[in-house]
Amino acid sequence: MYTFKAIINRVMPNGIINITFDLGFHEKYTSNCMLHNIAILGDKEEKVGQYLREMLPVGSLVYVNSVKLDTHGRPIVKIFTFFENGMVDKISVNDYLIMENLSW
Repeated sequence: MYTFKAIINRVMPNGIINITFDLGFHEKYTSNCMLHNIAILGDKEEKVGQYLREMLPVGSLVYVNSVKLDTHGRPIVKIFTFFENGMVDKISVNDYLIMENLSW
């Protein structure tokens, strides 16, 4: 598992998030990412998309734990947001989705 600082570029309703990873040494990598351990049911897809857009506005800085690649080569990630004081939230966005009963 690798941890990166990243910027959110786009959040799609189906839970796919376009992220630009900061690899260090002025190197960047942009990819569509899947959320780790998140299964989104069809009837909750739009609600999940809205919730993610509120938690992860375009341009927001986040920490991303890259877990592995899926069968299509997309990174499977856990996303951690920052508090207003600059501290990193210890609960991932993935876990918030589960706590809000938007995923299982």
